[in-house]
Amino acid sequence: MDYNDSKKRFKLYKAGKAWLIAGTVFLTLIGANLAANADSTTTDTGNNSVQNTQTVPNNQDITSADADQNNVTPISSKADDKNQTETTKGTDETVNEPINGDSNAVESNSTTTIDDISSKSDKDKDDVTTTAQADSNNQNSTSLNTDNINKDKNVSTETSTNNHDDSVKSDSSTPTDNAKPDGWNADHTQYTQDGQLVTGVQNIDGTYYDFDENHNLVKNNYVQSQWGDWYMFGDNGQVVSGVTPWAGTYYDFDPVTYLRIDNAYVPSQWGTWYLFGNDGRIVSGVTQWAGTYYDFDPNTYLRVDNDYVQSQWGTWYLFGNDGRIVSGVTQWAGTYYDFDPYTYLRVDNNYVQSQWGEWYMFGNDGRIVIGVTPWAGTYYYFDPHTYLKVENNYVQSQWGTWYLFGSDGRIDAGVSPWAGTYYYFDPYTFTRVDNQWRSGYWFDNDGKIVTSSANLSYLNVKFAYERKQQAINTMINWMTDKIGKVSYSMTYRNGPYSYDCSSAVYHALAAGGFLPVGSNGTTETEFGDLERHGWVIVPASQARRGDVFIWGDRGHTLGGDGHTGIFYDDYNDIIHCNYAHNGITINNANNVWEDDDEPIVTVYRFNGIL
Repeated sequence: MDYNDSKKRFKLYKAGKAWLIAGTVFLTLIGANLAANADSTTTDTGNNSVQNTQTVPNNQDITSADADQNNVTPISSKADDKNQTETTKGTDETVNEPINGDSNAVESNSTTTIDDISSKSDKDKDDVTTTAQADSNNQNSTSLNTDNINKDKNVSTETSTNNHDDSVKSDSSTPTDNAKPDGWNADHTQYTQDGQLVTGVQNIDGTYYDFDENHNLVKNNYVQSQWGDWYMFGDNGQVVSGVTPWAGTYYDFDPVTYLRIDNAYVPSQWGTWYLFGNDGRIVSGVTQWAGTYYDFDPNTYLRVDNDYVQSQWGTWYLFGNDGRIVSGVTQWAGTYYDFDPYTYLRVDNNYVQSQWGEWYMFGNDGRIVIGVTPWAGTYYYFDPHTYLKVENNYVQSQWGTWYLFGSDGRIDAGVSPWAGTYYYFDPYTFTRVDNQWRSGYWFDNDGKIVTSSANLSYLNVKFAYERKQQAINTMINWMTDKIGKVSYSMTYRNGPYSYDCSSAVYHALAAGGFLPVGSNGTTETEFGDLERHGWVIVPASQARRGDVFIWGDRGHTLGGDGHTGIFYDDYNDIIHCNYAHNGITINNANNVWEDDDEPIVTVYRFNGIL
């Protein structure tokens, strides 16, 4: 469009009782919605018919009222009867025009009152502006916020004019006189900074607050910040640190970073320590942490030390002075208990090996046993000072009577050798028989057997054989009792839940009394240990129950190059701890030997005195 195109306008004014027609010329501006004052005007009083081609901005409302007989386009105004005049004596003179009630155009030195903003569209309400002609060297514009307009209907705008500038400029970003001051609002729920209400996490007065998308202060909630981290804000809206109740439990927040603490045992702001789990919640009950287990009181959340307590799933555990769960033999409440190293449960009514290698008996209530105690179908005696099983000794029980306990610790009955002679013990009461005939022999008033030297020689052979068979049975029973209960391991080879081939044989030999209690070794040391304790080599083809075999070339049997076990019966079957079945099993000797590529076989038989 040509910037020099002009349009002639006519306006009707009243001078006294006479009507005057004034002609004005307007420049059409590209991109402008407001009309500016013309540089020149023309008055024509000789024509009562007026043609009007004025362009109207899209956001103006045009109303038809007071149309006269001369076919003039009416201009709606709040001052319908007010006389308006236009002076056209020169381009430097001020021009006063009527104000369209819905127009945004305000001439210089005029005052505009807006009474009805509700009649405009929602779009217009958000951007109501007053525009004035600008001086070519100093242009001023004023933006009016809709909220401020609704609050103060009377708006005064001062402008300056320049006859040589035909454009009108507006800057809607200029703050209004009613912009909110920085700081908190009256009820301390919103905060203004640089004239704008803030959102997100903000540092205010040395602490942090969070404001939601509606600019409202967040209270008592755990929310994500604008940079992704999560923070807890308390009842007063301030960021939280330390142990804090929330959502029916407790959480801890780092006093420096304010981040939630997960999976850590930390001191609270009042000094006591608490454990917080992977989800940040405070922990109660038995909990795994730092490679072991601890218990935390469900009411105080404090760590439980030196107490035997029931877990949240019903089973009972002992926790030591440092709060750790206890395993093995442990002193507590004036006695000793044993706790399984895998399940941590108390061991009841069992004879078990301690963490330092000794064996102890624990009763039905879990307490360590002393004195004469029934177990596994017989009776044993445990020293009241050392708690160890008494073997091959004649001792007084806790109720005063005396009993003889054999080399395997079992109570003796019948004719029994002891202290270089023989005694007889009643098979029902287990007490010594004095001054009586029993089993064809006379036992004197001191309980000793009375017989000839020939009879003594016979008895020595007889009882030596019986004791040997009893020891063999005890040795094999140690193995059979663990079938299906232990696994094979060369790393954890000393029980009570896993063994390898040689450690199982060593434990069985010690149980039978063939080796000292606590003996241990490998297939390589087994050769010498057997020979030093009365075992001799016999042909493999003559192997029988109770004989011990070692497979492999002596001097080269360590690891997978050797294997050992015990003959379960005469030649056919062996009982052994093996990798193939991951535990102790009974298998055919020939089949296993062939599967092992038929290694060198050495068989030992006991030929000593027990």
